[in-house]
Amino acid sequence: MMSFISSLNLQDTWARLQPIEEDFTHSQSTSHSRLDMFFMPQNKAHHALTCTIHQPNAISDHNPVSLRVQVECTITQVIPRKVSQIGDSETTRRQGKISGAEVLVAMKSLNDSTQSLPYEVVTSGPDDYTQSPSRSDDSRQSTKHQPCDRCPTLSPYDARLQMESDHSRQSPYWRSDDSRQSPPCEPHDSTHSTQYKSTLDNLMEIERLKHYYNEVLRENKKTPKGFNREYKIFATILANRLQMFLEPLLNERTKAPLSPHCTVTLVLNVKRQINWKFLSIAIKSMNTIPLQNIPKEDTILKNVLSQDLGILRKLLLRVEYSPVHKKRLHHDCPLTPALFSLCLKYMEDDISRVIPNVTTRISYQRRSLKIYIDTPGVKSV
Repeated sequence: MMSFISSLNLQDTWARLQPIEEDFTHSQSTSHSRLDMFFMPQNKAHHALTCTIHQPNAISDHNPVSLRVQVECTITQVIPRKVSQIGDSETTRRQGKISGAEVLVAMKSLNDSTQSLPYEVVTSGPDDYTQSPSRSDDSRQSTKHQPCDRCPTLSPYDARLQMESDHSRQSPYWRSDDSRQSPPCEPHDSTHSTQYKSTLDNLMEIERLKHYYNEVLRENKKTPKGFNREYKIFATILANRLQMFLEPLLNERTKAPLSPHCTVTLVLNVKRQINWKFLSIAIKSMNTIPLQNIPKEDTILKNVLSQDLGILRKLLLRVEYSPVHKKRLHHDCPLTPALFSLCLKYMEDDISRVIPNVTTRISYQRRSLKIYIDTPGVKSV
């Protein structure tokens, strides 16, 4: 327990407030322990005012523990007024809806691995993508209107929201809907004010993106155009969902035979192009995975993933001048590793159904599928 606490920089709140007392929250026969505990980050532990272990009136083997924490009023009184104006209504809820937590995780992962693209991507339609190599200064000036990461294209709803957000930042507090001033605890210094505005801006951005992405999945709005930040965040959310669904299936280990009749290795094309028909079949194959092979908490993902991943037809960049419909899997796209894993899993299941007495093993680092065939007479794979 001590190693766990120190590894996460946590502090036992009750022990910090009662450094010399002893008390228990769990009793069984002659065994007593303080099993129920509150932990807080060390830099936030000073916000804990009291931590009390109560003696219940009824017979119980656990004594309840209560924690009283000091919370800044700006978090509870001001921010929800503005944030509540964004997002979906309760009547538009659906199974598998993108949450604010998913948006936050995707944003953080992109911030931790910021890399610039070797080219600029512009679009002329939801399914037509072109890439432009390096240009001269004159030609670059003529394309200032192209969408980019620093100047994303906003819908009328998003533009109005951005204008309201910019106007509201000019005052130390927000106005309520009826325009009556209700100032909370105003920032005491410039540092507090900066942190407050930064926190509020992040919340506004998360709520805006959450609403936008859910509208995209419902096909009420177009997919993000270009390989900009909105595109990457949306792709990261879909990739995280797909990896979460595939993880228990990918961890299934099979023992390779000692002396197989023959061994075949299939390697995915490293040109970062994939036939859309093959990819769409691999996506639909998730519906055929038996439920007993899927953890209970992933059944919702099974129900919504194949539907949500249909948006890849518009989201992924199309390969130009190809006789067949192909999609480009760029190395910077967060979806690329997850889609490789999905295709390998689909190939493994399909081959196992067709070829008898076959053992397969996937290498995700090499993006390959090794097939061990025990029965002679199999001419081809």
